[in-house]
Amino acid sequence: MKHLLYISILVTVFIIAACSGHSFRSSLLVADSLSSANPQFAVSMLDSMRAEMASAPEHERMFYRLLCIKAADKAYIQHKSDTLILPLIEYYEKHGDKKLLAETYYYAGSVYRDMNDAPMALDYFQKALDVMPKDADLRLRSNTCYQMGELFLYQYFYDEAVKMYLEAYHYDSINKDIVAAVYCLEALGYTYNKKKLKDSSLVYYNKACSLARKNNDKKLEKSVLWQMTSFYIEHKEYEKAKGCLFPLLYSDTININARYAMASDIYMNTKQYDSAKYYCNILVETGSVYAKQNASRKLVEIYLKEGRYDEMIKSLCLYEQYRDSVNNITATESVVRMNAIYNYQIREKENLKLRIENSHRLVVIILISVFCCICILLFVFYSRRAIQKRLRLELQIQILKRIEKERNEHSSEYIKENNKKIRLLEEQLNTANHKTKELMSQLMEQKADLLFANEKAEREIKRRDFIAERLLNSNAYKLTRSKLEQSKNITKKEWDEIDICVNDIVEVFKTRLYSLYPISDQEYRMCLLIRLGFGIREIASLLNRSTGAMSLARKRLYIKMFGKEGYAVDIDEFVKSL
Repeated sequence: MKHLLYISILVTVFIIAACSGHSFRSSLLVADSLSSANPQFAVSMLDSMRAEMASAPEHERMFYRLLCIKAADKAYIQHKSDTLILPLIEYYEKHGDKKLLAETYYYAGSVYRDMNDAPMALDYFQKALDVMPKDADLRLRSNTCYQMGELFLYQYFYDEAVKMYLEAYHYDSINKDIVAAVYCLEALGYTYNKKKLKDSSLVYYNKACSLARKNNDKKLEKSVLWQMTSFYIEHKEYEKAKGCLFPLLYSDTININARYAMASDIYMNTKQYDSAKYYCNILVETGSVYAKQNASRKLVEIYLKEGRYDEMIKSLCLYEQYRDSVNNITATESVVRMNAIYNYQIREKENLKLRIENSHRLVVIILISVFCCICILLFVFYSRRAIQKRLRLELQIQILKRIEKERNEHSSEYIKENNKKIRLLEEQLNTANHKTKELMSQLMEQKADLLFANEKAEREIKRRDFIAERLLNSNAYKLTRSKLEQSKNITKKEWDEIDICVNDIVEVFKTRLYSLYPISDQEYRMCLLIRLGFGIREIASLLNRSTGAMSLARKRLYIKMFGKEGYAVDIDEFVKSL
């Protein structure tokens, strides 16, 4: 293959030498041919010739400068100044070989394209097309049209972009340049999508994919599939997007983070949050600042849905950090972004520059306004959530204290403690004969209060025993026991009957539970069974869970209600005391 390449280069050199109006040294002609085949080598070769070109004739010096710009452009080295190209334009317009004028105009357009001066770039690309002879290089024609299409596209002139892409595709088809043709079809698919013409966009994407496969070019096919994945995600056709993305998800390491970002989009929108979280965490670790911002935003949403508020806050902090970085980058890019729109027919460059600057300013203002609104909404949302959570926690603590006080005042231990106090008061009364009547009255009053409290506690204990007996003889208990013995599931209707029955016997049972924490239906059913007096194994069987799972569920419920660690039996005692 190397021998064939060198032979083709030598043949090209002789053809150029024979057709050119001026004779050039062979090293320049070889560098010209290498600029397309191996641009990096051509750049190095031209650098090594710099000293000898200082004393070369003018036509060779100018050709050498043109080749330096050409090789740099082919090697994707960005042009930062027009100081090299301007003398070339003047020379080839007045004195130089007219056959090189079209190429000079083309690379002038490339220079101004890199300098983000769209009007000047489009002007020189059009001049290149205007001066090209009919028998000119089809690849140069195609490249010129394609570059104009790109500039029109990013200035939102979609109709003009389509026109130039179609013209480029026409020349590529004649020249049988499959790779360039696929890129043109891909660009047409993207542009039609921007025009909101989904069907036309899909036609060109499929045509590009088919042509790449026909040419057996895997790299080219991956490029098209990449674009199609983005297309399907935009149109919320996630299964199709998955079909395009996953064959190339781990095929190589090029653009792997962008593929992970697409995968996270797909999983996020199909509510597969664990998979989305996996790719988001990778992007937060290895992605660009844009990918990290987008991934941390998704993690905020995922952790919010999961109720993992500590992780959500961490992700929110990361999001704000990356958002600031993106804003700084965006501000920088806005300064260097193309600052004019080129009107192909009228070419009023200065007026159009002002228009595009104003439109960019408006876009920036709109984006900033939207961003500020989002930030304010997020702040309000999380502030309200925090306030609600704090108020709910305070109310929960108050209710727990009241229930705990009632439990203590209605226990046998409370009665025993009061009896000790009564005996102590009686001793004080026996020894208080010589003291004032006021003291005697206070002691008697205290004794009466304690006797009344004991009487009230005894009544409450008897009431609880009576409730427990009623629950054991209730229809709810009999129904549940029957289901347990028959190893059958309790239906929703039967659960409703059990709920009504228990709350008829134990007043405000459900109300008290839900006042502490908005428990789930499964947790409430577990509490109903505990209150009916069933053991842990029986409850596990009735709820189709393992005993280990039930123990864990009881511990978790205790944490939810009391805000601290506890044992499974603690929640049993609490529920039975209601």
